[in-house]
Amino acid sequence: VRGVGLAPLDQLRNVICVRTFAKTLSASLRCGYIAARPDLIASLAELKMLTTVNSSGHIERLIHGLISEGHYRRHLKRLAQRVQQATETVVPRLQKMGLKLFAEPTGGYYVYLELPEYVDDIALAREGARQGIFIAPGTVFSPERQPAKAGIRVNIAWASDPHFFDFMLAELRHRRT
Repeated sequence: VRGVGLAPLDQLRNVICVRTFAKTLSASLRCGYIAARPDLIASLAELKMLTTVNSSGHIERLIHGLISEGHYRRHLKRLAQRVQQATETVVPRLQKMGLKLFAEPTGGYYVYLELPEYVDDIALAREGARQGIFIAPGTVFSPERQPAKAGIRVNIAWASDPHFFDFMLAELRHRRT
C-alpha cells in the first residue's frame, strides 16, 4: 500500500520536498527540484544564483521540455512497467533460494531481503563487491548498526543478472557449511 508523503499532508507549510531526476532519467543528470513555501523558494533561488558557478541551465531546459511535452510521463510509465516485470521475475527466484522479503515490493527500484541466520550481511556485501556485485548490507540502514535480522538491499534491475543469481546461490551454499 502506498502512503501519502508528508509534503502533501502538510501542504508545504513546514515540510520541504527535495527530489532528483537522477534515478528516473540518468545518474549523470544532476538536476532536481524543491517544493516548499513561496518565501523559502525565493530565498533558495537567490542563494542558487549567488553560489552557482557552473549553471545547469541546459539540463534544466531539457528536463522542462521533457516534462511539458509529456515525454517524461510516458518515460515513467515505461520505466514502471520494466521495474514491475523485473520484480515479477526476480522475487520468486530469490524466494526459491530461501531468501525472505522484508516487505512486499511496491514498485521501487530496490527489494529488501532477510538473510538466513548463518549469513553475515557485511561479509556477503564485501564478497559481492570483490566479484563486481553491489549489495547493500541491511546493517547500514539500521540506526543501531545491528538490525534484528541480517538483510540486504538489492537493485531489482541488477538482480536479474545471471551472475548475481550464481553468486547468491554459491554464497548461500558456502556460508551454510
